[in-house]
Amino acid sequence: MPKAKNNPMFDFNRDILPNCKRVGECLIWQGKLSGRTGYGQMKRWINGKEKYFKVHRITYELKHGSTDLFILHSCDTPACTEDSHLFAGTTTDNMRDMSRKGRGRPQGRTDYVCHC
Repeated sequence: MPKAKNNPMFDFNRDILPNCKRVGECLIWQGKLSGRTGYGQMKRWINGKEKYFKVHRITYELKHGSTDLFILHSCDTPACTEDSHLFAGTTTDNMRDMSRKGRGRPQGRTDYVCHC
């Protein structure tokens, strides 16, 4: 995936901010959302192929530089692009954050049915 920092493909003021709405302390993406997760998405064509990018990751990388870590939300709002709500973390950080906020699968349960 192309890195966002210093990449002319993405510009916060041109591509992200005009497509957001302030809701409380969050800056909510008003464009395309992932149907399953609710994360904001932006589309770009790369080498003739359509590619979707997560808007909160673009925001984080434009402000802080590229990272291979997860980008987590302190506000727990997937469509939020407010930079002060975003932080980088490992897989373990992500799992702990999910557990602390009561999301994800409880430990030890195996009786889940896919509702796809």
